[in-house]
Amino acid sequence: MLDTACLLQDEVGRLTGVILAGGKQEKPGGVHKALWTYQGERLVQRQIQLMQPICSEIILVTNEPRLFLPLVDSRVRIITDFYDGKGPLGGMHAAMTLAKHPHLWVVGCDMPFLSSDAALLSWKLIRKLDVDAVLPLLDGKLHPWHGVYNKRCASVLSFLLDRDKESIWSFLERVRFEPLTEANLETHGLNGHFIRQICTEDEYTHAKAIE
Repeated sequence: MLDTACLLQDEVGRLTGVILAGGKQEKPGGVHKALWTYQGERLVQRQIQLMQPICSEIILVTNEPRLFLPLVDSRVRIITDFYDGKGPLGGMHAAMTLAKHPHLWVVGCDMPFLSSDAALLSWKLIRKLDVDAVLPLLDGKLHPWHGVYNKRCASVLSFLLDRDKESIWSFLERVRFEPLTEANLETHGLNGHFIRQICTEDEYTHAKAIE
């Protein structure tokens, strides 16, 4: 396992956690996915608790700030998009522009199984290799969410959003990223369960059944 204490004492800087809970967010059953409950707590509250041990700053990006204000700790920064209606890229741009720290751990609001150890490993790699992002590459598939990004990527996002290009893949084509592979994870006793997202009510029901 990772030496978490050692990594947290690293002199390079601290990490900002980002939860994307706005933009073109679908609401199966009429309830925002971030407000679904898992193991007795709302997903957004669960994510914040999982981020807090390693993130000295947590940002929640949403176009419905009033929905979340009563639910989250006052230390969590709730922000809205600069580029309204542009989906996840708009949320990433806002977070990168306003983050206090140079590196951001970015997740979707529908991910209940976040791994702080995997995020720390990604954070270590992004600083060691000086790339723009470190992203999970598992089972041959690249996963943009649960990645760690350098905030300098904000300029690339501005370029794309000014041209109404909202695809995460258009963004990734323009930055230097390093994959976080199964081999990386296994070396540290980790698995890739953290990338799982709950996108539908059926997936939510299944996840609840195996709590």
